[in-house]
Amino acid sequence: MDDRRCTLTADKTFYNPGEEAEVTIQTPVYPSKGLLLNSNGQIPPMPLTMEGPAKTIKIPITKDCFPSFSIKVFLVKDADTICEGDLNILLPLSLKRLDLTAKPREPLTSPGKEAVIDLELKDHNNPVVGGQIALAVVDEAVLTLNDYKLNDPLQAFYGSMHNYLEGRHSRNLRRGFWILVHNSRAFTRPVEQSISQAKEPQSVPAFAGNLRRNFSALAFFKPDIETDANGKAQVRFKLPDGITRYRIMAVAESQDKFGTVEDSLTTKLPIAIKPSPPRFLNLGDQAEISMVLQNLTNKEQKVQLALRSDKLDISDPGKEVVVPADERLEVRFPAKAISLGIAQLQCAMTTDTYCDATECSLPVLMPAKSETIAQNGVLGGANEGDAQTLARVEPLVIPDNVFDNLGGLTLSTSNSAISGLADSIKYLRDYPYQFTEQISARLLVLLSMNDQISILPISNEKEKEHTKASIRRDIEQLCSRQEPDGSFRDWEGNSAPRSPFASIQTISALKMAAAQKYAVSERTIELADTYLRDIGKQISGEYDEKSRIALLSYALNVRHRNKDTDSKAAKVLLAQVMPLEKAIGGRGRRERERERDKEGEKRSKDTAATLSTEAAAWLLPIIAADKNNKLETENLRKLINSRITVNSTSADVPQDNYNDFDHCLFFSQTRSEAVVLEALMDDQPQSHLIAKLVRSLQECRKNGIWANSQENCRALLALAKYCKRYENQETKFKTRIWLNDNLFSEVNFAGKENKQASIRVPMNKLKDQKFINIKLEKTGKGKLFYQIALDYTPSVIEGGLNRGFKIERSFEAIDNKADVHRDEQGIWHIKAGARINEVVRLATLGERHHVALVVPLPAGTEASDSKNFATFDNEPEQPDQAITAWVGKENLRDDRVEAFDTMLRAGQYSYKCKLLATTPGCYRVAPAKIEEMYKSEIFGRTSFDTVIIE
Repeated sequence: MDDRRCTLTADKTFYNPGEEAEVTIQTPVYPSKGLLLNSNGQIPPMPLTMEGPAKTIKIPITKDCFPSFSIKVFLVKDADTICEGDLNILLPLSLKRLDLTAKPREPLTSPGKEAVIDLELKDHNNPVVGGQIALAVVDEAVLTLNDYKLNDPLQAFYGSMHNYLEGRHSRNLRRGFWILVHNSRAFTRPVEQSISQAKEPQSVPAFAGNLRRNFSALAFFKPDIETDANGKAQVRFKLPDGITRYRIMAVAESQDKFGTVEDSLTTKLPIAIKPSPPRFLNLGDQAEISMVLQNLTNKEQKVQLALRSDKLDISDPGKEVVVPADERLEVRFPAKAISLGIAQLQCAMTTDTYCDATECSLPVLMPAKSETIAQNGVLGGANEGDAQTLARVEPLVIPDNVFDNLGGLTLSTSNSAISGLADSIKYLRDYPYQFTEQISARLLVLLSMNDQISILPISNEKEKEHTKASIRRDIEQLCSRQEPDGSFRDWEGNSAPRSPFASIQTISALKMAAAQKYAVSERTIELADTYLRDIGKQISGEYDEKSRIALLSYALNVRHRNKDTDSKAAKVLLAQVMPLEKAIGGRGRRERERERDKEGEKRSKDTAATLSTEAAAWLLPIIAADKNNKLETENLRKLINSRITVNSTSADVPQDNYNDFDHCLFFSQTRSEAVVLEALMDDQPQSHLIAKLVRSLQECRKNGIWANSQENCRALLALAKYCKRYENQETKFKTRIWLNDNLFSEVNFAGKENKQASIRVPMNKLKDQKFINIKLEKTGKGKLFYQIALDYTPSVIEGGLNRGFKIERSFEAIDNKADVHRDEQGIWHIKAGARINEVVRLATLGERHHVALVVPLPAGTEASDSKNFATFDNEPEQPDQAITAWVGKENLRDDRVEAFDTMLRAGQYSYKCKLLATTPGCYRVAPAKIEEMYKSEIFGRTSFDTVIIE
C-alpha cells in the first residue's frame, strides 16, 4: 500500500474570529477525494476533491476556535494509494488577555509605613467592572532564593490544543477475519487536564511595627479584590519592618479572560541597623553578635549603638562608631548565652538626625539531653480499714556534675494508676522523629486517652491546645503519605518505603480520628478500608508464614474494632495454623481425654511455629464474636493461657518473636504482653491473669517509660483500658510525704473520682544534698500510687559510648587545609568564613534496623548545602557491590542534621555535613549519637567537642 503525505500551508500565523483562513493543500496523490476533519469539533467535516497537485480552501474562524484548532486531511486515489496531512491553526492569546496595572503610590518608602497600591483592569481599553484580582506583595529576596516566576494563567487555561486524530488503515487486514474500526469521534480536552499539566507555582515561605520587629516576607496578600464601575480598585496595608525590595504580583480574571502584572516597592532608611545573629546558641556558648550599619546619606555619621538581651550576657552593650558616607560598617558585640529559651535581642542606634531600632530572636538550647531517674510504686490495697497506716522509705541519690538551674525533684501522688503513665505519654508526645509508625503511635494514644490525660500534671489549658494542634498536625502529615493502594509511606517523599504493619496501625489511628470528628477525608478512609480488606495482596512474598499470619490477624483486629468484623476470614485464617480437635470415639471417657491431650500438645507445638501469641490475641475477639465458633474460641483461649507464665505476683508472655522479621513488625515482648492483656479484658474480664499482667507491664518500665514508641503505645492503650474498667472502688485516705525529717506534703483523697497531687523541688534546692530519704505514709482505705522523678541535665559528659555502634566525629576543611586544626587540648579551631565538613564515622559489627543518626552542628555555622554525603567505607569484594549512600531519609534542622535508614548491615560508614563558619565565637557541640529506634539499648555517641571560630 502506497502511504504518502500531503502538505497543508496557512496564509497567516494568527487569525482573529470572523476572518477566514486560506489553507493550501499540496498532494502527490491526484486526482483524489477525501475529507477535512477537526478533532475538537470546532469546525464541521468538509469533503475534498483534488483535481490537481494543489488546491486552496477557506475555513471560517469563529470564537469557538480559540486558542487553536487542528485540521487533518485524508485523501484516497484508489484502493492502494492514500495520502494524509495535518495543520495547527492558531488564534492570538491577546484575545483573552486583560490589561492590568498595579502601581504603588510611593515606590520608595520607609519600613512600617502604610502602603497604597492602585489597581486598574481593562479589556482592550474598556474598563472591566466586577473583575476579580488576587494581589500578593512579597520580599524579593525570598522569591529570588526560589527562582520564583509568576505564571501566566492563559498558558494554563488556554494551552495548545493537540490533534487527537490519526489514520488507521484496515487494508492490510483484508485477508484476515478482523475488521478494525477507528473511532475518530471529536472530543474536547477538559480544562482540568490543562490545569493539571500546567506548572504549579512554587509556594512562598513566610517568616515570622517604632522598634522594628516584624520582618515577615509576605507583606500583603488578598485573593478577592473586586474592581468598581471604573474598573479600578485600591488596597492599603501596613508594610513590615524589613529594609528590602518587595515584588508586587497581581493576577486578574473576568469571565474567560485573564491578566497579570508585576511591579516593585522598596523600603529604605537614611541610616539603618541590620543584626545578623547565629541561627541558635547552646547554653554557655560565646559568640560575637554582628550588627551592620548602613549609611545611605552623603555624609559620614557618628552613631551611638546599643544592644541588649534577656538571655544573653552582653559584655560591652554600648558602642560609638563613625560610618562613612554611602558605606556599611560591621560592629560586633561579644555575648554569652546564660539562660535557656528564646532570646530576644533589641538593638538601637541614634545620630544627631536619625535613629533606628530593631528586634530579633534566636533560641538558646541545651547542648546536653536531660535525663530522668523515676521510681513508681503502690502503697496499700482496696480493703484496708479506714485507720490503717502504711509507710515506705525511698532513698534518692543526687547525681554530681549537673546544672543546678535546670531540673528538679517531682513527687506525684494519686488514687489512680493512670497517674504513673504521664512520663510515657510525654515521651510519645515529644518524640523527635517523624517516622510513620511513631506518628501513628502518638496519635492512637492521644485520641484513646483524651479524657484520662486531662487529670495528669502534664495537662493544662495550654497543653490541651498544644495536644489538639499536635493531633491535627499528625493527621495531616499521615494523610499526605497515603499511596493510591491505601498504604502509607514510612517517611514523607514519594520514594519512601512502606511497611504493612505501620500502614495498618496508621489506618487504625486515622479511623479513630475520623470517629472523633477530626478532619479526615472520605477518600482517605475508603482507600484505607480497601487496603485492610486486600491486605493479603499487599504483604510481600519475602515475609515468612508466621509474620504474614500476624499481619493478617492485626488487620482483621483493626477492622473488628471499627465495626467491620469478618469472623469468616478470621476462622479461615485460624484453620490454616490451628486445626480443630477431632472427635475420638469408641473408647472410654478417660482414654479419649488422654488421647485428646496428646493430640493437643502436638497441635500446640505445630501452631507455635506459625501463630504468635499476639496474633492469637488479635484473632480472639473476632472469632468469639460469632457464636458458632465456640470450639475455635475455646481453643484460642487455651492456647493463649498456655503461653502465659504465672508467678505469685505477676505474669509474663515468654519471648515469641518473628526472628528475621522482628524489625518488619516492630516486635517486642512488652507489646505482646499488652496485646494479650487487652484481649483478656475483652474476652475474660474476670480472669486472675489480668492484674498480674498489669503488674508485669508496670515493672518493665525504666524511669517511667518503656523502651520505644511501639511499646509505649501498646502498654498505654492496655493500661488506660484497665484503669477505666477496674478502678471504680471508693477511696478515702490521707498521704504525708517527708524529705529526710521535714514534712513536705499532706493530701487527702476521697471518693471514686481520679485525683492527683504533685509537688516540685528545684535542683538548686537539692544541690547541697547527696542523699535524700523520701518517706511516704498513707492512712485509710484505698491504693496510693506514687512517682518519684528526678530530672537533671549533666554538665559534663566525658568520652563517648559504644553500645553496639562505634562513632567518632571530626571537622575537615574543604578549600584550604589550614582553615581547620585541632590543638593539644582537643579544641577545634576554624577560620571564620571557611567552608568545612563535619564528618561522622561509625561502625557496627552486626546488622541494625531502623537506625537514627543525629549530628549536632556548631552554633556559629550554617549548613551550606542541603545535600550531605553518606558513604559505605568498606572495600567491596566486587566492583558492583559498592554502596555509595546508605541514608534513606534526611532532615536538615537549624541546630542538627538527622539521618535515618531502615537497615544498616555490618560495616564502616561515614556521613559528612557541609557547613559554613559564619559567626566568630567559642561553641560547645553536643555529642553525635546513633541508635536503633526500637532497641534503645543499642546506641553509640561521641563526646562533647569545643569549636572556636576565629
